Amino acid sequence: MINTSLELYTSIDKKRDRVSIEKIKAFVRKWNIMFPLDKRFRDKYKIPFGSTAHGDSCFVDIFTEYVEDMLYEELTEKEYAKLKARKEGKAEPKDEYIAGSGDIMRNKTLTMTDGEWDDMYSNMNMGNVVTKD
Repeated sequence: MINTSLELYTSIDKKRDRVSIEKIKAFVRKWNIMFPLDKRFRDKYKIPFGSTAHGDSCFVDIFTEYVEDMLYEELTEKEYAKLKARKEGKAEPKDEYIAGSGDIMRNKTLTMTDGEWDDMYSNMNMGNVVTKD
């Protein structure tokens, strides 16, 4: 994460030893362009800009939470449309077909011998796995 204090202090007008409002606005615009979900996240959790909690936040987590919220909102909109249709006595809207999402093959049970499981796990490439230290 960018050290906001350091970047802001480097924009201080050295002659007058103060920060101009134009430089602060430019900094905030630049920040919001670089991190568009940051403001939404800070508003949601009431985290002040530049605070320790803000510095500790992770943009991957912020983005993941945003995607989760969008998916949940999409789901609730679909469920609301179905409930509304039922209440009005209309046909419920059908879910859009997604290729590969059918259950034609789902009744099949995968059976493997212990040796096949061992082979599968021993041949896995664990070099691409990211671990959290």
